[in-house]
Amino acid sequence: MTKEYYFMNQKTKIWRKNGEIQRSNFLIPYGSLPAFYENQHHTFGNKKLMTEMLWFAKNKDCKFFMLKDELREQINETLNLIVNKPEKINKLHLKAIYYNKRFFSTLKSIEKINLSKASNKKLLSLYQAIAKNLKFCHGYVVWTTWFVDSDGEDLTNHLLNYTKNQVDKSKLRINFTEAFNSLTTPIQDSFAQLETKESLKILKLIKADKIVKEIFINNSISKIESKLNQLNPGLQRKIINHYKKWRWAPYTYLGPAYDLDYYLEIWSGLLRQRINITQELKRLENIHRDNKLTQVKLIKKLKINNQYKKIFAVAQQIIWLKAFRKDVMFFSFFVLDEMYKEIGKRLGLSLNQVRFLTTSEMEDALLKNKFSVDKLNARSKFHLLYLDNGKLTLLTGQKAQKFLDNQNIEKIK
Repeated sequence: MTKEYYFMNQKTKIWRKNGEIQRSNFLIPYGSLPAFYENQHHTFGNKKLMTEMLWFAKNKDCKFFMLKDELREQINETLNLIVNKPEKINKLHLKAIYYNKRFFSTLKSIEKINLSKASNKKLLSLYQAIAKNLKFCHGYVVWTTWFVDSDGEDLTNHLLNYTKNQVDKSKLRINFTEAFNSLTTPIQDSFAQLETKESLKILKLIKADKIVKEIFINNSISKIESKLNQLNPGLQRKIINHYKKWRWAPYTYLGPAYDLDYYLEIWSGLLRQRINITQELKRLENIHRDNKLTQVKLIKKLKINNQYKKIFAVAQQIIWLKAFRKDVMFFSFFVLDEMYKEIGKRLGLSLNQVRFLTTSEMEDALLKNKFSVDKLNARSKFHLLYLDNGKLTLLTGQKAQKFLDNQNIEKIK
């Protein structure tokens, strides 16, 4: 039930915008706001530095706000932990990587299930597993992977200044921004890098077969697709499997995924450009080794002490983990939407309407066939979520607007 006191006495608090997304998935704020609140203890112990959060989405314009003073306190505390206790942050990151890898494996298993043959109860359990994991994984290390650099790039500026000081002390002719970039470059593959290497290996097989190579160079994409059955079964299987494995890559919050013709066009274009596939693969295979060697040399030249070696290692983790946890999240939306389509068929709802069911409403919808189309449609047009000490309030329409009108939202110059 909406509590009217939420509308009162809000002008004394200053809300600062901390994020903006076009076309977001409703499950992000609905799960993430409580997750951020609940997961504070992993980073801050018993301190409750975050008490309130605000999100609204109107005409696909989604914005996230935090109380200005609370945001700054969290950033300062996070930066302090990274600088003074990098070992603690490293342990947090390793746990986050483990949880996200486990979630990704769960999603891969769910992706293989024939949803059309699953009962409503089974669909609900699969949905709940995804929603629970998404909420936990997205909120686990958000302070290092988002907040610390979200309001003035505090960590980046701290390390930039440190790097500049070390360069100045060394009196070497080194560009400090280039040194900073090298020292913070991750030395493990992202999903995008893995896909690129796998794609090039398939391209190498295509190029090695003269008949297949001619098909890819001399035909339109639609013609190439129609001729796939002329390829040897092994290569055809690799092409289809690559498409199925990576089609979710551009999905972000609401899709769409890549079609097969995207990959056919990439391979066809690269063949026409006559790139040296072996050389490019070798470069990609050695890139992390080369980056590591550069980092070791810079650390020695700039006399970076052991404490800052650990801090730069944490910065590398942050950059890699920020992309990794987002990719896992985007894959979850791809898998969820396939589930939502099946749920929509059974309930007589569109994909977009199903997306706006809350987790509790999903249970009522699947097990009792109970839901409100009017509520779902209203949320898709304008909804607001307000978290106050762990309690989440969802408002739409005039009530949402009334709430916003009573907030002191900082004006951005």
